[in-house]
Amino acid sequence: MIGGGYYTLTGGWSWYVVLASLPYALGTTAIIFGKHIDKLEAGREKGIRTLPVLLGEKTSRHAVLGMMVLRYLLVLYLVLAGFFTPLMLAGFLSR
Repeated sequence: MIGGGYYTLTGGWSWYVVLASLPYALGTTAIIFGKHIDKLEAGREKGIRTLPVLLGEKTSRHAVLGMMVLRYLLVLYLVLAGFFTPLMLAGFLSR
């Protein structure tokens, strides 16, 4: 969505914007994914085929944990690569 919003506002596409938006995207995806894990049984009973229903509870929980860890690793990588300023590491201190 961030990449699309950037494109709409500027009329141009930037992979740098997409790369910078990945930590945020992983965070929101993990929240939504986790919400569907909580409703796994209800979704299964109703025939709702969310990704957690298709993957199963154990795999879905591992996927969410992976998203949460990858989010922080990606920020750290982007700071070390010079793409983000060290100020972005303030999120590490706030947790």
